[in-house]
Amino acid sequence: MRYRILAAALLVAGCAMAPKVEPVVSSCPPVRQYSQDFLNAAADELTEIRDRAPHVAQMITDYGAERKALKACP
Repeated sequence: MRYRILAAALLVAGCAMAPKVEPVVSSCPPVRQYSQDFLNAAADELTEIRDRAPHVAQMITDYGAERKALKACP
């Protein structure tokens, strides 16, 4: 019987000591959504400009990685 009272007291004490959790507010901007057809056309265009404009192609690739990271942002 003593152990039950002790266990109940520990449970209540544990709940009382739990830290208050504040909601997380995201400061991430929304990520614009594109249709699959649009993405496919953009991928084809990127393939075409890779040789003529490698720096632009790299920037577009980097932007894609950034979009992916933003989707995972809380």
